[in-house]
Amino acid sequence: MRIMVLTLAGTLLACGSTAGEGSGVWGTPEGRREITGPAIASWCAERGRVLLELPHSEGTIGVLWRYSALVPESLGVVSPQPADSTAVPVPSASVALRYVEAAEVRGYSAFAGTVRITAIDSATVSAAVQVRLQPLEGTDTTELTARFHLVPLTVDQTVCER
Repeated sequence: MRIMVLTLAGTLLACGSTAGEGSGVWGTPEGRREITGPAIASWCAERGRVLLELPHSEGTIGVLWRYSALVPESLGVVSPQPADSTAVPVPSASVALRYVEAAEVRGYSAFAGTVRITAIDSATVSAAVQVRLQPLEGTDTTELTARFHLVPLTVDQTVCER
């Protein structure tokens, strides 16, 4: 009986999200967009950076954060900075969105919001993103909500240069 209850509880917990997946929603109520699929997480231990991406044919969500330890935490969003910038606080996060609309690539970067690292170790990462985005060219804004669940974390030296 005890094993059956534990198995049922584990099954119910797993139903919400698939390991290694991400999802994101952005736009206005009239022009809402959503993507879901396999996510990628890359790690540069030497520079204290993690890059979490949700690549999709209809758009890509990218979250780059700087950390002092691989622990769950809530991070404020800062504007993207050059890789060698010393002005970026640690810990902090940057969020970007790129998608295609009417054969035109549209890019956005976050200027406010929060990235919550809900679980992380040297093998996987889970996170929740709630940010306001502004287009790279323009002044209108939109909200982005994204979730990443147990995305495999791999060492990648190219993240050190971002």
